[in-house]
Amino acid sequence: MRTLFFALLAVIGFTFAACSQQPAATANTGQVKFKTSAHCGACKKTIEGALTKVAGVNQADLNLDDKVATVKYDPATTNPEQLKTTIEGVGYTAEVVN
Repeated sequence: MRTLFFALLAVIGFTFAACSQQPAATANTGQVKFKTSAHCGACKKTIEGALTKVAGVNQADLNLDDKVATVKYDPATTNPEQLKTTIEGVGYTAEVVN
């Protein structure tokens, strides 16, 4: 009985450990930053929402303090010019910054 209990406990522990691991970051991840004309929470939501709908975008975050959008993407699927066009397409300016 004790052996069965410890075996079951081990299986549960391994299951939780396997499920909690985060996926490995891919080596093919690009990042680009854009200075935008955003100025409020609605701007942030609009720009981030539009960028995350672009195929290949993994993450988009707009910092309203400096008005810079940081986008992580798959270079095999999209590129900075397409991302710039997306931001401009929802009504904001976008210039690549380092």
